[in-house]
Amino acid sequence: MTEINIITDRAELEERLRELAETEYTGILNPGAMCYVPVMPKPEEYTCPVCGNITTLSGYNIRNIRAIGEIVENIRDLGFDVQLDEREFCGFCAESVKDIEGVEVVGKRIEGRPELFFRIRFDEDSDYHIARSNFPDHYKCVLAFLTGDETYTNDFDDTRTLHDNIEILQKMLGIGPDIPVPPKPEGPPKGPPPAGRLSNKDILGVLRKKPDSDD
Repeated sequence: MTEINIITDRAELEERLRELAETEYTGILNPGAMCYVPVMPKPEEYTCPVCGNITTLSGYNIRNIRAIGEIVENIRDLGFDVQLDEREFCGFCAESVKDIEGVEVVGKRIEGRPELFFRIRFDEDSDYHIARSNFPDHYKCVLAFLTGDETYTNDFDDTRTLHDNIEILQKMLGIGPDIPVPPKPEGPPKGPPPAGRLSNKDILGVLRKKPDSDD
């Protein structure tokens, strides 16, 4: 079994980020599968980890909170000082999120939607870097970087390279803000997907559609 060398020093992580940005990935990428219709999970009761009260959330939100929570636990198990703030999803704690006002939070807010706040710091004497993101793919990208990988698999089983997603790591970790972001690779030809194959937009529309019973 190959031993993983975990780097926790901020300066060393920034150096690795710079190397990833400057070196194009040459391995084989799995395009994943896009020919299925995702099933929208039903609304569920969400128990707040802070106050213990219950709020009914959409199945989409429940799925993402659980998936992201597991990834953050994996990052913590590597030895990093991380926190996941879920309070905006709690009908009782949401107002208490006011206490982060005045603190720099990275990431654009989507009005009307509760958000997860990811906190990380690399030593006890520094402040937490705080980033907002409800996307499991962002956390998968972070975990891959911190474990020394060059790729990660997104929600649609596509293999993505860290080289092509440097800006996600800059946002989520707060490191290497001066590192130039490589240009994005050219995507597939524009136009409708082949027969029987759903576009990313169609799939996200199904996942994000709120059932009538969801408050």
